[in-house]
Amino acid sequence: MMPAPNLRYFLSSYFHQDWKVEGARSWINVLVKFVESERPATVADVISEIEQLTSDGFSEVKGTEFLQQVGCYFVPNIIDMSVQAWLLSIAEELRRLVREAG
Repeated sequence: MMPAPNLRYFLSSYFHQDWKVEGARSWINVLVKFVESERPATVADVISEIEQLTSDGFSEVKGTEFLQQVGCYFVPNIIDMSVQAWLLSIAEELRRLVREAG
């Protein structure tokens, strides 16, 4: 499950241990910052890697392990979402933000 270099970069760089301290009020704010800061190709790659990751025999256990392995400090169950639902929500929100920025 460890390929997905762009997704690993995104989760570890934008959802690091101090992500809330740095002014993000919610995980959606982090996505806005990501889209504003990164190349469109990187954003597109993250969306693609989320889709691949969540379609390959994805389970909650594997998803939680993945988040921990990459150093992601967001726990989706605090907002009543599974890891898979949260990742898919990220992909959908990134698509929306890219369209709006377009």
